[in-house]
Amino acid sequence: MSATLNAEQFSKFWWDAPIGVVHGRTYPVSIMHTIEPQADYVEAAISTILQIHEKEEKGDILCFLTGQEEIEDAKRILMDRMKLLPNNVPDFLVLTLYSALPYAQQLLVFEPAPRGERKIILATNIAETSITVEGIKYVVDAGVVKAKYFNHKTGMEALTEVDISKAQATQRAGRAGRMTAGKCFRLYTATAFEALSENTIPEIRRSSLVSVVLQMKNLGIDKVLEFEFMDSPPPKAVIKAEENLMLVRALNRDGKITALGVRLTDFPIEPSSAMVLLVAKALGVSHEAVIVVAMTSTENIFLTSRESKEGADRCKAMFAKSSGDHATLLSLYQAYKRSPKDQRKEWCETHCVSHRQIQKAEDIMAQLAAILAEREDDQLLDALVGAKRRQYLHRSGPGGHATEPPEDRKRRRGADEPDAPQDMLDRYTALRHGQLAVEQSGVEGRLIDFELLRRALCYGYYLQSAFFNAKLNMYETIVGHLPVHIHPSSVLFNRRKKPSLVIFNSVVRTTKRYMKDLSVVHEDWLKDAAPQFLRQLNEPKR
Repeated sequence: MSATLNAEQFSKFWWDAPIGVVHGRTYPVSIMHTIEPQADYVEAAISTILQIHEKEEKGDILCFLTGQEEIEDAKRILMDRMKLLPNNVPDFLVLTLYSALPYAQQLLVFEPAPRGERKIILATNIAETSITVEGIKYVVDAGVVKAKYFNHKTGMEALTEVDISKAQATQRAGRAGRMTAGKCFRLYTATAFEALSENTIPEIRRSSLVSVVLQMKNLGIDKVLEFEFMDSPPPKAVIKAEENLMLVRALNRDGKITALGVRLTDFPIEPSSAMVLLVAKALGVSHEAVIVVAMTSTENIFLTSRESKEGADRCKAMFAKSSGDHATLLSLYQAYKRSPKDQRKEWCETHCVSHRQIQKAEDIMAQLAAILAEREDDQLLDALVGAKRRQYLHRSGPGGHATEPPEDRKRRRGADEPDAPQDMLDRYTALRHGQLAVEQSGVEGRLIDFELLRRALCYGYYLQSAFFNAKLNMYETIVGHLPVHIHPSSVLFNRRKKPSLVIFNSVVRTTKRYMKDLSVVHEDWLKDAAPQFLRQLNEPKR
């Protein structure tokens, strides 16, 4: 039985269903705790691994850390310190395991180490339950994990480093006893272990419920607070989700789902991202929006290990756009598509890009494109953008050119004339000139209007916006005035003059709150996208 499954809770929920237990074959595992708390668990993990290697008998080591950057840093340090080991101590092989790692490199953990060497695997919690690696005899447990937590007061969800539960600690220790008796070295005290929660907090109690509430409303479950969940979510989180859905008109004032809300449930992504796609369709940049949404739905497109950080930064600079990360990701994908099909894997290696994540993004693109093309959405699009639609699109440039709305162009072309398959999403795109920020695209000679793309992003991500406070020399979120910083991975990180207003996809919280996947926007764009929200925000509190 899984150590992380609360079987009794499941049984009670299903009318006291009987519990059947099948015991797997396990071996005894000795547990060691630190005497004192560790200020730097990464350094403690490295020191513990080296002590095991020098003093313990044969057997591979599995070390649990929190994420890619931390793991790659630890690997680099271990490789450097291996050179300092005494001559009579054999070398070791360091392997990594995290979800963004290319599949071929993940498979290496199952291969035996070279003769006479010990295998050391640095992994995230992906190695807790998903896999069993033969030869693991020692586990080093840092006792922390990264998980998403939602703040109902601010409406923000952040990836936060938190302590694991006792159930997770037990599961991790058990990895050392799968094939033989083993040892688990916990980098926290026995007292700290006793203070851990018994079980991991269920995701429904710590995540944004916007998607959950919208799907339930679509299924006819209007009274979400009265629904019998196995783990009931916090009422404030449900109320906040309903408020946010009303702001974007996915729910009406009575809490009933609207036509827009029903359409948003067609997409297997957050409603905020689905909103971006629909508005982008109205503005003629749906092809670009699909790429951006898909690329930001994957993890770590750029490979950013510290040992190759300079090279990765140079590669990223090749695609960087001054308007931010969304345009940069679009630029990257365009360059990838320009490369010969049979050379794209090599192209990714040369440009420090994860080929696996690009392929994953392309699968998402195909799915989103198909869903977006299922309906014309004309009435929805008019309701979403209204008169602004023509204002955005009808602008004359120095050459006297003007764009026409897609429905007008379709009438001119002929309503019965089918779109070519490759133009399924391109049919709404026109060439724009003049005052708009237009840049040359590498895809089929198209011109991309990054301003319209960022306007569409505002409709989905206005809740995730921040302004630069010059007095404090930092950003503050518009909702809640929380201090936030630009993540070092952003192309905006090293800009001397900080943009006055940005939107962002997510927040990562370590010692500070960092915004990831940012774009520079203007206040007027937010006012167009969410006038009711901004009015409520500026109303004096009673």
